Amino acid sequence: MNKEDFKKIWLKSELDSWTEFPFEQIEKSNLNNETIEFLKNGFPESAAPFLGFGLDSYDGKLYNIFDYYND
Repeated sequence: MNKEDFKKIWLKSELDSWTEFPFEQIEKSNLNNETIEFLKNGFPESAAPFLGFGLDSYDGKLYNIFDYYND
């Protein structure tokens, strides 16, 4: 599945939320190239039934684990 198909399938319901990180934050991360390209299309804010990615607490920024806990 490519990143566009993933987003299209995920957003079938108006109750689903999607977030997009600024490209410059994704580009400077130490993620592998495939993950970087996937994240450029955005990411779901949560997944049913009880998985949340905590994106509300990130201020719309892409943090690595060190920066998140030192903030």
